[in-house]
Amino acid sequence: MEPHKCCAVAVCVVFCKLSDIYQSLLISCASVEQYDHFFQCLFISLLCTVWSNPTNASKLQGRNVIRICEGTAYQLTSEDGKTTEKKEIETLLSTQVETDSRVVLYCMYGKEKEYQYIRIKSPDSDVFFILLHYALTLKEVVILFDTCT
Repeated sequence: MEPHKCCAVAVCVVFCKLSDIYQSLLISCASVEQYDHFFQCLFISLLCTVWSNPTNASKLQGRNVIRICEGTAYQLTSEDGKTTEKKEIETLLSTQVETDSRVVLYCMYGKEKEYQYIRIKSPDSDVFFILLHYALTLKEVVILFDTCT
């Protein structure tokens, strides 16, 4: 089993213990890949919810964080460190089904907004090689690539 799937399974076990609903959904998954995908999406959705919560406003103060959740990009900020503002970034909407291709769109957006760093976490080597192709185009930003291993 690949390392990133082990992480997903570990997260899945925690969620399964929280509710019988998740266990019944597991039964409907036809394969391990569907099972992993379901819980990865659930985990990403949970992260978006947690980061949007006002209790994390102090961590967002003075920062501009973008989270992509199920193909929709959100800008998370906090002006005062007490409240969190979550705004959808419509210019990052894409009809691309594959995340591999959308990552380039997200990086180009970061370059356009003059971000210093772009952090990408993906166990998929395709994303790495696609970004390698665009390396000269994105040379103004530092891309931090994590393979989740």
